Amino acid sequence: MGQFLEEGDVLCPDLYFRLRRHFGKVRVSNRGEGLVMSPGTNGGKPRVISSGEHYSVCCPWCGDTRYRLFINHRWFEHRYMANCFNETCCTKGDNGKHRLNQLYLWLFNTSAMVSLAVRSSKVNLDDYAPSLDFVPPEGCLSLSSLPENHEAILYIKSRGYNPSVIEKYLGVGWISEEAVPLLRSRLYIPAYSGNKLLGYQARIISEKSVSKQKYINPPGMKKSKIIYNLDNASAQNLVVICEGPIDVWSIGPAGVAIFGSDCSYKQLSIIGENFNGKDIAVALDGDASYKADALVESIRGAATRSHVFKVPMAVGEDPGDLRLELWRRIENCLTEGGKNIDPQTLKEWPSE
Repeated sequence: MGQFLEEGDVLCPDLYFRLRRHFGKVRVSNRGEGLVMSPGTNGGKPRVISSGEHYSVCCPWCGDTRYRLFINHRWFEHRYMANCFNETCCTKGDNGKHRLNQLYLWLFNTSAMVSLAVRSSKVNLDDYAPSLDFVPPEGCLSLSSLPENHEAILYIKSRGYNPSVIEKYLGVGWISEEAVPLLRSRLYIPAYSGNKLLGYQARIISEKSVSKQKYINPPGMKKSKIIYNLDNASAQNLVVICEGPIDVWSIGPAGVAIFGSDCSYKQLSIIGENFNGKDIAVALDGDASYKADALVESIRGAATRSHVFKVPMAVGEDPGDLRLELWRRIENCLTEGGKNIDPQTLKEWPSE
């Protein structure tokens, strides 16, 4: 049947984590068993004696929900060692060969043969995970490459954002039909620190898609260790802390997001390291007022030289919807504290 591993070990962690990033959950069968083969006769294909460890995912080609696509831990060397065991036989014949080549491209971003490390003994996943870098999903397109009537462009403009601006300053893109089914037709919202991609969110654009998960994060992404838009905000003399990346699109370069209403110790540490001495406004959703109060106190402890204050929000209000009204409230809070907003602070993203 296989196991879901949150902690544990596998023989080929690189392949395992690539599968997790593309498919979400992965089951492990014959855990820790190596591949045993005998030489083929007359130059033929070697014979498998024991196939060893397998990773199974939901087959992307037949609507599978039972994890019936089995992939050998040495599949990168032997592409025929991946099989869909549903009646559709998705991996058989010429079409199956094409699909497995497509899967290879999804996972490795190349059709050329790759070489991965395979352990003779099991390796702990927690030790291995941090060494894997994130990459954009297969089929990720720039917004500037899309036609004006594309659904992503129309959606972004309907929300009052400039596609060229959020692409230029935040790297927002579009995940096309070439991606794995789970990620197709979603906005690509990356999170960077310097030039390093720390992860991304894939967001649906249809508010009617109630059956779909609104945001999908790649497995292994640690939101609790990331501050969204850190680099742009570090250049500002005032910082506005909010919940989600799209709030930041509205606030401008001074906005950062903590991916929710809770702030981890790691995020507090990042805030203290990068914003200590600057004015810091906390603008969580109106429904999280008590969490905003607690966050103000926590940030005061992490950024002891900063003037930290809560922006008043009514129940049901979202800072991302307020735009310049939010900045008016921020200015009022500063005035009440005997301060003025720094004229160098950018309240909107620079135009092209």
